[in-house]
Amino acid sequence: MISGILMFIVILFIYTHILIHFYVVKENSISKLKDVNGNEITYRCHHKIPYYFDYSHPDLSLNDTYESIPMLEPNVHFFPTHTTSTDTESLHTNLHCRNFYKVTDMSANFILIHPKYTHNFKLLDGLNYSIEKDNIKRNPSFIHKTLSKNEMLFVPNYWLVYYETNGVVEKIQYATLLNQMCFLKHKIKHLR
Repeated sequence: MISGILMFIVILFIYTHILIHFYVVKENSISKLKDVNGNEITYRCHHKIPYYFDYSHPDLSLNDTYESIPMLEPNVHFFPTHTTSTDTESLHTNLHCRNFYKVTDMSANFILIHPKYTHNFKLLDGLNYSIEKDNIKRNPSFIHKTLSKNEMLFVPNYWLVYYETNGVVEKIQYATLLNQMCFLKHKIKHLR
């Protein structure tokens, strides 16, 4: 009896977490996080709506390689990815459960594309989409946001991101064990 209840709880826990990773919010908006702390960042990440904040917080200092940033990290086992780019010729796919874009210097013009609009783009190789800059820049359905130096952007999984900058943008991503289901679903969907 007890083992049946425990098995049910474990299955329910896994099922709920998988649903959370596949869930896409219908809202197409962005907000600013004013109270920057680990609990608020986690709370906002679970709502899956893009937001940005000032990252001049002492716990948010990065080098060229990834170093632990407890304020941004999930509360479960995770796999971090940290890249630095000036690449403005890409439409970035975000399958990780937490995706942060840090404006290191200068400023950057971001365009966030809700997953409901991905059908407007041709998938090239499983993760990268074709870019039609003029169409992306003129589309009022996409979120257009300019971020200054010392600002960081959170983007939920499945959203696409295009940005232009003369400086450097760092991308910090966190994948969890259950988040691997998103990568698997994406591969299966685009094998057809």
